[in-house]
Amino acid sequence: MASGENLITFMAWDATPITLSTQIARFKWVESTTSYERHLSIEGDDVEYSQASFHGVMPEHYSGGGVTCTIMFTHTITGGTVTFNLAFRTLTSGETLDAAHTFAYNAVAAGVPSAIGEVGYDDITFTDGADMDNVAAGDAFDMRWWRDPTTGGTGHSHVLAIVIKET
Repeated sequence: MASGENLITFMAWDATPITLSTQIARFKWVESTTSYERHLSIEGDDVEYSQASFHGVMPEHYSGGGVTCTIMFTHTITGGTVTFNLAFRTLTSGETLDAAHTFAYNAVAAGVPSAIGEVGYDDITFTDGADMDNVAAGDAFDMRWWRDPTTGGTGHSHVLAIVIKET
């Protein structure tokens, strides 16, 4: 597989919101009042931590060179940054899914678009191996997303999609 080619695209509806006491990522419609377009998003709060998981299988054509995850989002304010975090976890044979698991996150301080409702794109990269929990071709994995409200930006972010490409 060539570097830069898409491996997986996760849309907002592919997410599983995670509840941590009162903290939860929510599904939210991003709507146009003039053309009646609606786009489903995962909303990241600016007060509470917001988390969601995406579950997938790394395609067989992944050659193990690391990945770049592009987050496509909008924001409810203009200017500044918003901090997004991503982590991978390999689902290994024989593991207990209902046990506690740890995630090693990589982060990006994404530039907030210059207009409300405008789409922004920012990347988080992972090197092959431990940085992405040794996810290899054919492996099932969880990819965890979260927004940290304590670093960067007020307002709510709306993640529309996350595209994973081979680096």
